[in-house]
Amino acid sequence: MVQPMLKVPPTKNTLLSLKKQVRFLAEGHDLLERQRKLLTRLVYGRVGEYRSLSRG
Repeated sequence: MVQPMLKVPPTKNTLLSLKKQVRFLAEGHDLLERQRKLLTRLVYGRVGEYRSLSRG
């Protein structure tokens, strides 16, 4: 996938700002990934409980 070029001034301040934004977005992505894994684990736990209750 080709990403469009950003039209920003080529300054050090812009570089630092973009680096901070990339770091923030990466941390947010990691947080969402951890939440997805936790929710998946909880759902599978509940499915297991439901199956054991419905059989018994």
